[in-house]
Order: sequence, then C-alpha cells, then structure tokens
Amino acid sequence: MESWLLILILGQMTLILGAFWILAHYLTQQKRLRLEERSRILDRFTTGPELEAFLASPAGSKLMASLNGSARQGERAVAQTYGTAAILVCIGLGFLALQWFGVLGGRAPLIPGVLSVATGIGVWCSAAIARRLTRGEPAAAKRPEDS
Repeated sequence: MESWLLILILGQMTLILGAFWILAHYLTQQKRLRLEERSRILDRFTTGPELEAFLASPAGSKLMASLNGSARQGERAVAQTYGTAAILVCIGLGFLALQWFGVLGGRAPLIPGVLSVATGIGVWCSAAIARRLTRGEPAAAKRPEDS
C-alpha cells in the first residue's frame, strides 16, 4: 500500500473520531449544565412545604416533566442500539452477498462481512441485556413451597 493512501485513511479516521469526540463532549456538557441548573433550583428551598408548593406550581410541574423525560432516555438508547445492530448485520450480509455472487472477486469481502455480522450480533445481544436490565426482571412465578 502506498504511504499517501495510508496517510489519507488515517486522516479520515482521525477526523471522524474527532467529530464524535466533539459531539460527545458537547452532549456531556449540556447534561452537566442542566443537572447543575436543577440542583441550584432545588437548593433554594429550605423546607419541605416550600419545595412542595414549588412542585405544585406550573414551573415545578415543568421541572418534574423534564426529569421524567430523562427517565425515558434509557429506552431511547436501547432502541438506537437495536438500530445500530441491524445496520451492522445488514452491512455484513451485503459483504457476504458480494462474496457469494463473486462481484468483487476472491475472498476479499468475506472478512469484513463476517466481522460486521459478528459485531452486529454482539451489539444486538448487548441491547437485549440492557433492555432487560432497564425494564427489570419479570416477577418469578410463585413456587408451591413459597405458599
């Protein structure tokens, strides 16, 4: 492989990783600022009745609604993980189809195809575990000796 091609590939990967890092850093900062804002609001109240009166007001109910929205973030993250797994499996199956039909010739598409499918299955398993953990275990059936 020529050196300029390797430098180009490494540069593209660095650019993509940098963009992801910037996005993750921005989202983390936004969450931290929201958490600090909420904690400052709640710190203003010194007694329980004051806090209860605030939470009964329209502004308090808006604050509580925003807190409830963050509880659904886990469900959204699991759904996005399932989507990522499906995309990885489809990409892998596409590579395997290219190898099967001999479009690119040789066994070149076999390795990325198998790796993509395996990674997609791993991500799918991870999402299934996360979904089970966020939902909680279903209640176990009562055994006769428990009665």
